[in-house]
Amino acid sequence: MRLRVPAILAALLPLAGVVSSCSEEDVDEDEGMVSDDGFPDETRGSIAPIRGYYRGAPVELYDLGEVEPLRNADGGFAGVRVNPMYVMGDAVAEQRPIVDVIPASANYSSFFQVVEVEVEDGYEANEVKSQATLFRRGLRLTYTDAVVHCPLVASDAEPVIGPAAADRDLPVIDLWYRKKQTRCFLLEGGEALVARGLAPLDVDAVTVGDRITYTIPAQDIFIPEVRIFDEEVEVPGNIVTDLLPGDHGYSPVCLISEVKVRPTYQVGGFDDLADIDPTLIELRSPETYRDYPAIGRLP
Repeated sequence: MRLRVPAILAALLPLAGVVSSCSEEDVDEDEGMVSDDGFPDETRGSIAPIRGYYRGAPVELYDLGEVEPLRNADGGFAGVRVNPMYVMGDAVAEQRPIVDVIPASANYSSFFQVVEVEVEDGYEANEVKSQATLFRRGLRLTYTDAVVHCPLVASDAEPVIGPAAADRDLPVIDLWYRKKQTRCFLLEGGEALVARGLAPLDVDAVTVGDRITYTIPAQDIFIPEVRIFDEEVEVPGNIVTDLLPGDHGYSPVCLISEVKVRPTYQVGGFDDLADIDPTLIELRSPETYRDYPAIGRLP
């Protein structure tokens, strides 16, 4: 069942009260950068937007790689995982948010629930650089209703902001992961991390007992493909979407369907889902989900 996320979840997973002092073992040393091993090619080097079409108009999207969804008991799609991101807020302005997953983690996804952290008097920014130390210090946590789309990027990544996002804030956010430095590219839902410019992100909320679990739904997206001998080859720059941020049902998680086209097909031959013959559409096999955030229409 699709729900709008409720307001602040202050009662979810409360920890011990705020403590007034800490030992030396509760202050993390900086252990350098996270290794780039495990980062997909899409989040290395230059991360440039790609072209697509929305109801006849050209748009820009990012391709941030394949997504591994959660599965229900029958093996069906059950959304994409949301992990916690611990944020200490304006009271500790220089403190980096903390995460406990990277692309090499089995449970990684690019979506994070913002967890507000209350620190004790005298706390200095970046004393805590890991979830383990945060828990050990017994800092009070408030699980909020804010979910952000912030894929972790490699150390050499340089996101390119195209014309469709020229008036938006799409910053790279410095993070801590288990005492190591890393970064993420903030795309959607980021009002909790930056002042303006980011589209809200719809999520699914499922209540299990006294807890609420968040997942990201998916939308359909269509890619023309040409058969060359025994191989299906995508037509670049011709993704067709029927949903942009702000449309009901939009999601950056996309289930790929293929539109079978002739070898003579030209980019832009299909630019509107309404013009695609349904008999030409096939779900990609094996079923494939990708992180394709739509940025918006091109000027």
